[in-house]
Amino acid sequence: MRNTVPINGLNFVRKYEDADRIVLVGTATWFLPADGLQFQDHVWTIVTRSPIDPLNASVVQTFCQFGAKCPGKGSARAEDFVRSQDYVLGSVGRKLRQLQELQQKALLEQVQLATTMAV
Repeated sequence: MRNTVPINGLNFVRKYEDADRIVLVGTATWFLPADGLQFQDHVWTIVTRSPIDPLNASVVQTFCQFGAKCPGKGSARAEDFVRSQDYVLGSVGRKLRQLQELQQKALLEQVQLATTMAV
């Protein structure tokens, strides 16, 4: 049985639409109140028209920065910080990867649907 770790969090996402692209910007912060630890990510997703087929295809680029810090003089010892950091970075990293794969799968399914409808 795994130990559970209470995590509080805040998330913010904003969408910007330009004539030639759509940009999604997001940031999230997770707090481990018991240890005084904080984790933060910044994500940008940019969707532009494909230079090869601008009417029927798009290019999606995603960038993600994720890190941890021990703010101020919290109660966390160095070894607790490293252990918690490894746990959270691993867990959140896996979750972010799963979300990316889900997004990719949904986009590919849309391409396949459009292709079969065109035939």
